[in-house]
Amino acid sequence: MLGYMTILAGIVTALAMIVLIYSATKLNFRDTSKYIFVGLLLAAIDFIAEYSGTYWGQWHYVDSIYFIKGLVPIELIFLFFSCGVLLRYVFMNVSKIKAPIKLNTLLYLTTIFALAIYVRELYLGLDTYQLVFAVPIGIWGILNIKEKNRTAAFAIALLVMAFDLIFETIIIKAGGYSYSYNFTLLIPMAYGMLALGLLGLIEQMHKLDDFLNRPAIRRLLKSLGVYRFVNGKHGKK
Repeated sequence: MLGYMTILAGIVTALAMIVLIYSATKLNFRDTSKYIFVGLLLAAIDFIAEYSGTYWGQWHYVDSIYFIKGLVPIELIFLFFSCGVLLRYVFMNVSKIKAPIKLNTLLYLTTIFALAIYVRELYLGLDTYQLVFAVPIGIWGILNIKEKNRTAAFAIALLVMAFDLIFETIIIKAGGYSYSYNFTLLIPMAYGMLALGLLGLIEQMHKLDDFLNRPAIRRLLKSLGVYRFVNGKHGKK
């Protein structure tokens, strides 16, 4: 019988494949490559975090169809790659929807919610080390997201927090994995901050395009046999 994590990874991967196929059918290979880049980046970061955490005994996985290095479920690689693809798709399209709530209201609600969680965890004497790394990344993301997109970014971050809370609660209760310390609300909050950081990176990816389109860089890449796609066409000429 397949575990909850395997089923979820399969569903999310299928959705991500639909996005990638849809992007590829538009022959916009640069856009497709950005989806793949974000997915691979998120998968790589998660693998490093998962391997470090399981290696040092911070948490332990029980169910998986295959464990990488005997520690990390392979489902997580597909899950986080796919989440990266879907996160970029949602962020690039959610701005087309007129939000019924103002940015300031969403920001205040998010801040109050985060402070309430933090104070609760401190009162209970729980470990808050996750925020040491997540908060600076989240702040960087907020500063690099255009003002017109910040409402959507905060909404996505809240959804990530809610999804992680529900998902981890279900998996832990089902015995899929366990933490050496108790699962706390700071973990989904950290994921929300990391989501803001990733959205900030997505927002700034045009700078990577500008850099790679410089004549000197294009000549260097061409000498290495790497050709860029320009406006959906191969830049081999």
